[in-house]
Amino acid sequence: MITSIAITNFKLYKERTVFDGLKNINILTGINGRGKSTLLHTLLLPKQSLLVSQYSDNLLLNGDYIKLGNAIDVRNNTTPRSVPVSFEYMTEDTSLSLDFTADSDTSQKLPLASINGKEYLPDSMPLRNFAPKDANGTNVSNVLSRITYISAERIGPKLQYTPAPNDNGMDSVGEFAPSILYLHSNDAFDSDSIDSLADIFPGVSPNGRSVNDLANYWMSRMFDETDVKAQYIEEVNAYTLLYRTTDPQKTVKPTNMGFGYSYALPIIVAGLTAKDGDILVIENPEAHLHPMAQSALGRFIVWLSNIRKIQFFIETHSEHMVNSMRVMAKREILDARNCSILFFDTQYAHYAEKIDMDQDGHLSSWPRGFFDQEEIDLDTLL
Repeated sequence: MITSIAITNFKLYKERTVFDGLKNINILTGINGRGKSTLLHTLLLPKQSLLVSQYSDNLLLNGDYIKLGNAIDVRNNTTPRSVPVSFEYMTEDTSLSLDFTADSDTSQKLPLASINGKEYLPDSMPLRNFAPKDANGTNVSNVLSRITYISAERIGPKLQYTPAPNDNGMDSVGEFAPSILYLHSNDAFDSDSIDSLADIFPGVSPNGRSVNDLANYWMSRMFDETDVKAQYIEEVNAYTLLYRTTDPQKTVKPTNMGFGYSYALPIIVAGLTAKDGDILVIENPEAHLHPMAQSALGRFIVWLSNIRKIQFFIETHSEHMVNSMRVMAKREILDARNCSILFFDTQYAHYAEKIDMDQDGHLSSWPRGFFDQEEIDLDTLL
C-alpha cells in the first residue's frame, strides 16, 4: 500500500509537496482546480507509460489514461527548465523516487533522469528490477503497475461493447465491463466475505457467491431490484448486456436504461474482480447517480477494503460518499483509521488539508467550502 506521495515541479506543485498518511481509502475532495487530479496523475502517468514495458524509460504525457499535452503544460510555469519533474512514492517498508527531464517545451514525453537519486542509464537494469524491494519482496514500481483507473467520463449505454484484450482489466471509460463480467461471472467469493454483507445491509443477502451474483446484489442496492447479465456475440466478437428490473420476465437493453447503470457497473465489476494489492483510482463515482445510489457505492468501497487488500483513491464532490464512510465508521464496519480525507483549497500552503475522522464518524474540522453550500443556502432561505 502506498502511504505517501511527494510531488516537485509538476503543474501547480512547484516546491516539494508531500501527501502522507495515505490509507486504504483515500477521499480527495474540495474546490475545483486545486490539485486533486494532479495528485492522481502522479499515479496514472507511471501506469500509463513507464510501467507499460519494464524497459520503457519515458513518462508519456498522452496515452490511454490521460492526455496532458507537452512538457511546458506539466512543468511548473515558474520553475527553470533545468529542474526535473519529480515523483516520490513510499510504502510501509520502502520508497521510490523518480526524476524526469522536462527541458523541452514541446516534448510529449519526459525522459527518466534518475531513480532514487542515482543517474538512470538506458543500458542499466529495468526499473522494475532496479527499484528497492519491500519486506515482501515487492518493489514500489510493481505496486504502481497494479493500478486500475475509472475516469469521470465513462461510456454511456450501448448495444455492443468491445472485448477486453487478454483480460487485462478494466479500461478507464468502462468499455470492457461487460466482457470482464462475462469472463469472471462464475468466480466465487469466500463465505466470510458474503457473511460480512449482513452487517452492511441487514436482512438482505445475495443469491449466491459468484461475481455475477455480487454484481446483481450491489446494483440492486443502488437501484431498484436489478439483474444484469453479460453475453458474448461470437459472430461480431462483441459483448452485450441484458437487464431485468421491475418485471423479472422482461429483459431490457442498456440503451433503455438510465445512464446511472452504465456509469456504476464498471466500478462494481472492477472492484469485484480486483485482487489483493491492487489500487483503484476512481474519479467522480457519483456521476449520474441518485444520492441513495451514491451512499450504497460508498458502502461497496468500504466492504471491498475490508475483505481484500485493495487501496482506493476516490476523487469526489459528493457529500453522500463522504457521509457513507462516516456512517460505516459509526456502525463499526469501517475502521476510521483506514480512511483519509484530503480537502483541497488555496487557503492551505500545500493546497490540501487532512481531515481526520473518528470512530463515531465525527470529522476533525469542517473548513469553509467543505460541503457547506447546503447550509449556506438554507441559511439564506430561512
